[in-house]
Amino acid sequence: MVGVTGLEPATSRPPAVRATNCATPRQTRLILSDMAQELKACYNMVMLLIEFISWWYGRGYMLLFKKLQALIISIWQKFSVATLVKTLVDPWRRIVTDPGKSLQDKSRAILDNAVSRVVGFTIRVIVIISAFISIALLFVVGLLLAVAWPLAPVLIILPFVLAVT
Repeated sequence: MVGVTGLEPATSRPPAVRATNCATPRQTRLILSDMAQELKACYNMVMLLIEFISWWYGRGYMLLFKKLQALIISIWQKFSVATLVKTLVDPWRRIVTDPGKSLQDKSRAILDNAVSRVVGFTIRVIVIISAFISIALLFVVGLLLAVAWPLAPVLIILPFVLAVT
């Protein structure tokens, strides 16, 4: 069948069907393109989830222990525990009285130096005990984190799963 101008291709279909059939390949390409983008997005989400799980239960877990170890070493160094133990019975702030020539000056110097050593010993012991308490508290927090770390993703997702079911 020839169209009005005579230049249209001969076909036995009406013009509306012809237009629909011409647009179908483009629509198919658009649908396939949308499906490919959705598939790529789904793939990216799955890979992101796999990488997160791999990091969380692998490198992230090890990093947690390394950070806790670094904090414990930092506390040990900030309190100067090794130095305090070495100088445990040294006089406080190096306050030392020189003995004089008389017996009274010598006995006063011995008493002053003894008091200075007792004060130094007491303060150093208090600081060492404070360091050990801090390290013990950090150790307990570390144990709690070591237990909670693997459970955290599950505890975050669990309320959503329970809400859906």
